[in-house]
Amino acid sequence: MRKYRWWLLTALALLVAIAAFFGIRRYRYRFVRSDAELLQLLPAADRTLFYADVATLRRAGYLNLLSNARPADDYAAFIRTTGFDYTRDLDALAAAIDGQHIWLVARGRFDWSRIHSDQIREIQPDVLALSNSALNEIHPNANALAAPSVAPVWLQPSRAVLLNPSALPLPVRIFAISLQSADSVVLALEAAHSSQDAFLLSLTADFHNPATAVTAKDQLARSTAMLTAELAREHQRPSPNDLTGLLASGKFEVSGKRVRALWPVRRELLKSLE
Repeated sequence: MRKYRWWLLTALALLVAIAAFFGIRRYRYRFVRSDAELLQLLPAADRTLFYADVATLRRAGYLNLLSNARPADDYAAFIRTTGFDYTRDLDALAAAIDGQHIWLVARGRFDWSRIHSDQIREIQPDVLALSNSALNEIHPNANALAAPSVAPVWLQPSRAVLLNPSALPLPVRIFAISLQSADSVVLALEAAHSSQDAFLLSLTADFHNPATAVTAKDQLARSTAMLTAELAREHQRPSPNDLTGLLASGKFEVSGKRVRALWPVRRELLKSLE
């Protein structure tokens, strides 16, 4: 009987130890179980938001389009120090940007024994937080944001950027002015319709009413025509190797209170960026 009790107590102790182990492990992983929860780590405010499903891009071969580009010296040094390479180790990335301030969270595989920085914090073993501002603003349930797009890569400009686009490149600034009355604007990458294109850049903008949406669509079309005309006056044509070719190829449509635009991103443009 004593021997039976000893085995029973040992078994119970072992079960408690196993339950504690998995309980702690689940506790560490409970914050981020999906990419939607990754986005919700970012501080809530009117900031430009960015998201990339890097794992999906990797599976689709899109990262190969960037693989020939030589990494910047500081990033190359980061790879040597930490052993982290986004083409292999990064699965998802979300960021909030406010002027010069950036808050970033990433999901992937990290060697925490080699990562040492006051600007980086471990949220859980597979989630990293980084900021050049207030790192403590990144925390679970920092906001209740829902992803504005299901695309693998998207960007949502803040209202501040739309209302004061002076920091944007001039061609982009002209288009941003057409969208200043929008309630929300989302840029996203979509699958290409042609083998000549790497992918499509799409824009979805929602407005207060259909009339405002039609006005914005007409302004976008006029801005495209003005860009083409300006190049013609300088005896040039939109080039697939630079931003002029991208912006001049835009197609626009309106449906109710929503404006949608598509720009094909040519492979030549990506090669010129290498």
